[in-house]
Amino acid sequence: MQPTDKIRIIGSGKLAESLLILFGEKRYFDIILLGRNAEKVQQLRSKYGLTAQDDNSLQTPVLLCVPDAQIENVAQQWSDQASLFVHFSGATSINVLPKTSGGNAVCWPAQSFGDPASVVWKDVPLFIESDGEKGAQFLETFLEITAAQSFALSSAERQKMHMTAVFMNNFVNHLAWTAREYCLTNNLPFEALLPMMEKTVAMVKYPGPDVAQTGPARRNDQYTMQLHKDLIGDQPEMIEIYELLSKQIIQRYI
Repeated sequence: MQPTDKIRIIGSGKLAESLLILFGEKRYFDIILLGRNAEKVQQLRSKYGLTAQDDNSLQTPVLLCVPDAQIENVAQQWSDQASLFVHFSGATSINVLPKTSGGNAVCWPAQSFGDPASVVWKDVPLFIESDGEKGAQFLETFLEITAAQSFALSSAERQKMHMTAVFMNNFVNHLAWTAREYCLTNNLPFEALLPMMEKTVAMVKYPGPDVAQTGPARRNDQYTMQLHKDLIGDQPEMIEIYELLSKQIIQRYI
């Protein structure tokens, strides 16, 4: 692909905006931004100076920055104008995309997108897949632009990786939310736990989670675990989480 090539980006959420920032740094592409939320699309067009207009006769790469459940249906709507499709989902197979003459591509960035302007693409692991020459060429160009580390996985492998990312990211974040809510309810300083969490993340990197595991379940300290459940009190779901994780840790180490 050439920097002057037109591409369509479908969507107006955080991922789409992150791509606008990435591609806009050196005007890599002439971007046609489209989406269901016309007001948000127009805001982004104005914010990033996008002037390219859509033309039904154009054949362009179509980048699908839409929720997973919408990827297949939205792709079908653009099948006549797509030279190739790219989606960015970890959990969605490449096979849901309509076939194109040059193939399609998947590029799942293994990161949660908060503030689009804060994304440092070179630090985001990318899990890639393609099923044709044009799809492979797009991924090559995308990797050159981002300078990111990439891992070529099949759809089945990527879906498994996405599941493990839910454990590492979403579930850990939910546990942090649970701890914060308990601290707020009991007038305790949640922020005092953050250095410990940072240390845990560092130890997961090295020497690794097996060695890093500590706590009462690791020691099978039944007295302390019962005390903790008593302190949780009338919150059965929190107790259920505590008991399940403690049980698994005990089975792993004791």
